[in-house]
Amino acid sequence: MIEYRYASDEHRRDVIDFINYVFSQAACPHDFKTLIPKVYADGRGYADIHAIVLEDNYVRGVVAQLPNEFTYGGRKLKTGYIGSVSTYKYSRGSGYMIKLMEMQAENAVKQGIDVMLLGGQRQRYEYYGYSPIGGQYRYDFVHANIHTA
Repeated sequence: MIEYRYASDEHRRDVIDFINYVFSQAACPHDFKTLIPKVYADGRGYADIHAIVLEDNYVRGVVAQLPNEFTYGGRKLKTGYIGSVSTYKYSRGSGYMIKLMEMQAENAVKQGIDVMLLGGQRQRYEYYGYSPIGGQYRYDFVHANIHTA
């Protein structure tokens, strides 16, 4: 049985274990409790920000949307940062992510979110209608800070 829903406190441990597992498969071991403590540390109440898909009561996909706000041009904007995007490797291609991203977009409208933000691979997220907005890095090197051997 497939069920789409928002995680509740009863899913908290399963969600954290799931995203740790999926991200650790792609790179070095992950521990989201220490990587993003404002969301995943013990005692944080952010279980309901996770749209999840359960397959026979096992978490098989997650998309989190962390509410925040920032000021741009003197105007406060309510934002929803998309993160912890993950799908169980044997469930990829099942369409789970399409539905989870739709759930988060609908939730953003209901919450009055002005801008949804995410980082990641452009070709992956452009499929869902996201596009780059012009972030850039700038590095200034001062001669006094350069040491040569």
